[in-house]
Amino acid sequence: MIKRNLSPAVGVVALMVVASSAYGQITINVGSATFSSNPGNLTNTGAASGGTNSLHTSGAETAAYSLGADVTVISADLTSVFAGTYAEEPGFKLVNSAFPTLITHFRLATGATFTTVSVPANSIRSLGASGPYTWNSAATLPVQSAIPIGSTWSLEAYDCYDDDVAGPDATGANVVFKMNAYVAPPPPPAWPNPIAGHAVLYDNGNPANAIGQGAGGANASVIATTGTLFGTGVSSAASLSLIDDFTVPAGPGWDVAQISGYGYLTGSSTTSTATGVIVKIWDADPAGLGANVVASSTVMSSTGWSGVFRVQNAASILLTNRPVMNVRASFPNVHLAPGSYYVEYSLTGVSFTPPIMDPGFPTPNTTFAGNARQYDAVAMTFTNVLDGSVNIDVPFTIYRLAPSQNVTGTLALGDTVASFGYTRAISYQLKQGVTTIASGTINANSPSTAFTIDAGAATGSAQLILDGSSFLKRIVAVNLTGSNQAIGTATMQNGDVNNTGEVDAADIDQVIADFSSTSDIPSDADASGEVDAADIDIVIANFGGVDDI
Repeated sequence: MIKRNLSPAVGVVALMVVASSAYGQITINVGSATFSSNPGNLTNTGAASGGTNSLHTSGAETAAYSLGADVTVISADLTSVFAGTYAEEPGFKLVNSAFPTLITHFRLATGATFTTVSVPANSIRSLGASGPYTWNSAATLPVQSAIPIGSTWSLEAYDCYDDDVAGPDATGANVVFKMNAYVAPPPPPAWPNPIAGHAVLYDNGNPANAIGQGAGGANASVIATTGTLFGTGVSSAASLSLIDDFTVPAGPGWDVAQISGYGYLTGSSTTSTATGVIVKIWDADPAGLGANVVASSTVMSSTGWSGVFRVQNAASILLTNRPVMNVRASFPNVHLAPGSYYVEYSLTGVSFTPPIMDPGFPTPNTTFAGNARQYDAVAMTFTNVLDGSVNIDVPFTIYRLAPSQNVTGTLALGDTVASFGYTRAISYQLKQGVTTIASGTINANSPSTAFTIDAGAATGSAQLILDGSSFLKRIVAVNLTGSNQAIGTATMQNGDVNNTGEVDAADIDQVIADFSSTSDIPSDADASGEVDAADIDIVIANFGGVDDI
């Protein structure tokens, strides 16, 4: 049983705060500190503790920054005053002068009696709400708080428990920790997560119910008010897998290329920790007799952050310690005829899969009812996946290869010599409105150059935009049908050596200024390898020409 200690003591610290404007990190070095019991604690007899915390205030900050989610303890040696006492909970309370009514805290050690303990370098302790045996304040200093220049930090050293022994609970030395700057996560990908060259055949559902409300505008998956489930075990290391059903509708059937399962590892970053995947497709319920595996894969084609963070409630909606990853398995040449199927997936390197959520947090705020099950390969048992009392569904996505098409043609560069002295690089963009379907460069070494552009699966009207060197911008209309398109010859008009979008007197002046140059420059309009009178003639011949746009 953990005892609480009445031990009034005040410590003295040597404290230095350094603000790094480059990284927005605050490093605090505490030369020594005395950890006495929190005055708000009670003794074993229920009396109020008379302890006094060590209170220290830093100098003014020299750089503004945004507070991150963690404290990194670089080093700390904590020594108990009495061997065998329960002095295992030394912690700190942090207050910034810009937020005088808000606090946050973190602890350096938990769980075991010690006489001396050293905290490993770069040990992470999260900033967060106050908890048991701390100040129990409802208001805390939230992540992403903008810490202004000239503000100061107040630091209180305390001990969470009291063992009714007079004197301080613990002393500390060499305590150095760093408050990290807030780093916004990358913008979330679309759901279902796209795969280049693939299209979605089937999506079993999104685990996010708070779209755009998570950290950095990410999607959050908030435990429903009707549920209690953080996630369901899906770790292959624990011999666990998840099973859910899908139906191939009437028609020609599906050609499956990839299947994505989803999972998280608590405490990971948005860089996926997944290292493997096992996915099976069954032709019937695998818990019943006569079910067969019609396809399986252990080839992890890719993995990455799904754009979703799993969190507990509205108060923790900005937490980022449970990023949900997609983990994809490739299935070459798998055809499924119309009918009912079951997918089973197990993941390595991530441990839990969140349930599918009813979007629209905070209301409605439920999980989807379904029929997902967890299979334990050791116990050989199938268990319904429950959130509270509701059997739920789990997320998975099935992809097919998207149809691909090529746009082919011939690039004709007007008024150039038969054999170029320097390669002419002509950039291209294939666009539908503001959306770029493909982009790249055509490298030409002669007046006529064949090109092939992969247009993916896009359909409808598009524009091929060609631009570069001394040539006016050319736009070619393209109609994408899903099949290869031959657009013929795209001729580009020469003479715009200063790339202003018009052939004019300024281009003649530029050629004259560069006359006799043998460098690879646009003034060498005919690509002969030298700027000469022929280039002036080209500008004059094309005088008044303008870009297509």
